[in-house]
Amino acid sequence: MATTIQGYYKGLHLPSYIEYDPHNMQKANSILAIAFQEKHQLYEFELPIGTKFDQFGAYKLYPKDPTSKFLWKLVKNDHYNLCIYTHLDIDATLKCVNKLNSD
Repeated sequence: MATTIQGYYKGLHLPSYIEYDPHNMQKANSILAIAFQEKHQLYEFELPIGTKFDQFGAYKLYPKDPTSKFLWKLVKNDHYNLCIYTHLDIDATLKCVNKLNSD
């Protein structure tokens, strides 16, 4: 597809075998910029297939930190990687993730 991003994006080397959708790259870039500006902590989780992300959001699961942001992606059709950028500590973040999937 001609509109996909390959090779380099804003100075970052991308894996040669992956094509990225421009909208997804812009979203990730925006979230990372906000997280950097807010001096967020980063927490990364692996979640099983079947996890429902539709209830996940700043105002539903993060009432204590409305600046929080998150990114998730499917990895090898096997599991999801979830990155959460927040001011919350690990215990509060785990409570939020457990609402998504208790595993």
